[in-house]
Amino acid sequence: MTVSLLKRVVRAASSMKEAAHEPDANMECPICSGAMEACFTAQVLNKYQAQYEVCKACGFLRAHEPHWLEEAYSSAIAQADTGLVMRNIAIANKLAGVLYWVLHERGNGRYLDAAGGYGMLTRLMRDIGFDFYWNDKYCDNILALGFEYRQSYGACRVVTAMEVLEHVTDPVSFIDEMFVFSGADALLFTTELYEGDPPEPDAWWYYAFSTGQHIGLFSTTDFSGSSR
Repeated sequence: MTVSLLKRVVRAASSMKEAAHEPDANMECPICSGAMEACFTAQVLNKYQAQYEVCKACGFLRAHEPHWLEEAYSSAIAQADTGLVMRNIAIANKLAGVLYWVLHERGNGRYLDAAGGYGMLTRLMRDIGFDFYWNDKYCDNILALGFEYRQSYGACRVVTAMEVLEHVTDPVSFIDEMFVFSGADALLFTTELYEGDPPEPDAWWYYAFSTGQHIGLFSTTDFSGSSR
């Protein structure tokens, strides 16, 4: 699991993307505006043949036109995600350390957990003592009721997106939307990265083809400059 801090680079990426001219926007990398090339096909949800494409410039890998998402998200949390509780506890402990020791949080900052699922991380972070709030368009808040973020609360210091970016095909637009919504200018996120060429379909568990939810994947090249 890679934990990264992304700060004030997304809006610049958005401007670069808007400035680039590409006849077929679907084949343009949403991160660096490079050309996307067909990479491999794989079966998702045990029934659909999906085409995956990769950007040769930055290594971003995504499913091309994932038409199966409504079915994949019939339950917002995949049944195969059996590590949900343990993962959130581990993330909360690491995140608390980053906020306290790296960002020097001492009780004054407000934070938004984007795509926060059932609210487990928000609940854990609040229990530790951080002023965390929840937001998710597609999942019910069960564990952090009463702490749904509203813009009237004021700007957040940081947005967190834990195991989220692999669920979108245009991460730049998603992050920019969260920055505008929250008033934050920094994002803390976790995801898994591949190194070198995209792994073969049967060689990397993080593709999670059986769930159909991991549709945007990242290489170490993606963040070699963006996280600085």
